[in-house]
Amino acid sequence: MAASSDTLLCVNDVNQCKINLKEAIKDLKQHDRADLVVSAFDEIRRSPIIREALRAAGLSQLHIKQSTRKIIVLPEMPLKVGFTVSKGSHIAERLSREQAVAFANKRNNEEAVETLLQLPENSFVARYRQLACHVRANIIYADRAKQHDRPDQVSAYMPILYPYDAQRVLTSGQVIHNGEQALIKLTQEDVARLPRDGKIDKTQPLSAALKLYNYLR
Repeated sequence: MAASSDTLLCVNDVNQCKINLKEAIKDLKQHDRADLVVSAFDEIRRSPIIREALRAAGLSQLHIKQSTRKIIVLPEMPLKVGFTVSKGSHIAERLSREQAVAFANKRNNEEAVETLLQLPENSFVARYRQLACHVRANIIYADRAKQHDRPDQVSAYMPILYPYDAQRVLTSGQVIHNGEQALIKLTQEDVARLPRDGKIDKTQPLSAALKLYNYLR
């Protein structure tokens, strides 16, 4: 998205606020006051203006990373932007029975706790977590050269801005991109995938709600 100099100044101010917020959160956590961060974000999430903004953006809740992630500003107008959407990634974490029970208790899932307590004490449980989509943008500039101060790949969670250059628009036209195709892929419903780890018993989950499976030896 092309941005005027005034817009870029505003973006710079917003990014500085994000940096300050990130440092403040880091400072609180270093002083074992992470509880203040959690309670503060709970209050923010309940704010009508935030709830409306999340609804408009199609988001269910506000995360710290969303609040501290800086808006990307490219140093110059690119020639082409290629968006890629990665789906299906996951993490299979091995937990002891005690760790799995503690996790289920934390989620107030009594049914899962009862099931887990029936396992042998030395057994292991796999916690399967589906990762969110990863959207990245590959940037190609007019001279097609690599420069250390000019990113050629960035995370594309938010609009990517670049300085408006009227001369470049007249000579090169608009930036070429596949944004529409990427957006269609991003909004398509994900197909549920079971873990592919051979050490996980995929036949029957210990808790479908908590994505807990038997971990095979």
